[in-house]
Amino acid sequence: MVGTRHLSRLVAHAEAAQAKVVLVGDHRQLPEVGAGGLFALLASRSGTVELTDNRRQVQAWERVALAELRHGDVGVATAAYRRQGRITTAPSADGLRDRLVTDWWQARSTGSALMLAVRRADAEDLNRRARRHMTAAGKLPGEPLVVGARPFAVGDEVLTLRNDRRLGVLNGTRATVVAVDHENCSVEIRTDSRRIMLPPSYLDAGHLAHGYATTVHKAQGATVDQAFLLGDEALFREAGYVGLSRGRTANHLYRVEERSSDRHEPQHDRRSEADRDLERSAALVAARQEIDRVGRSNGHDLGR
Repeated sequence: MVGTRHLSRLVAHAEAAQAKVVLVGDHRQLPEVGAGGLFALLASRSGTVELTDNRRQVQAWERVALAELRHGDVGVATAAYRRQGRITTAPSADGLRDRLVTDWWQARSTGSALMLAVRRADAEDLNRRARRHMTAAGKLPGEPLVVGARPFAVGDEVLTLRNDRRLGVLNGTRATVVAVDHENCSVEIRTDSRRIMLPPSYLDAGHLAHGYATTVHKAQGATVDQAFLLGDEALFREAGYVGLSRGRTANHLYRVEERSSDRHEPQHDRRSEADRDLERSAALVAARQEIDRVGRSNGHDLGR
């Protein structure tokens, strides 16, 4: 995900120090935010080392479907997910999100589960719905500490959003709230290895969020038992590939679908909204690739 400008600076420093730069990643996952495409260009050249075995997904059919999605064979991939009941549709966004959160809540009883969305606002909405289930089940006792629009109570699952080495937290640290200090406006969290007191300055800056749902960007690299991805017009192939590969035992996609009678395209072209989302790639193309492509189309080899 390193953009071309940052990568250029990094390589320049490495050259000056006579060091070696090793790039690691997957150009089929989330693309660079700024100008990019260089990693994909390098990956297409000889001399790369590639990992080909999927060791995360338990079921063989899902490993195959993910490979199809990764390479752009969206129709084949989504057909497999539909056969397995992994794509859920509803006529309204509100009803769909309630169904997603209900399924996530039930999945928690058998293992780890995570909800995913492309946009932060959607992840926040899913978190609010998740907390209703937590509250109804008596898992958030006591008066919460409200910071901005976010209430934090003992038992809340949270996610830190900013590195602070003085506190011992990193961007993306997952934890559970174990104490709330209303007088000092602070929250104590417990990670897998330690307890950390987060001061008002960290909370007031908005660096603590609920962790029941998160964005696909925050979840890249995460592994859970089951993942639940909210699909909409913001979804694209690379985000879909990341979101549908976080779960070991199951990955689910949820999408609002219009009734077929409301659509205006011909009957033979009525692809699902999920297919349309996943067919759209956000991958960036390096200028060198575009020059080579144009040159080949004009009968020239400019890549030499």
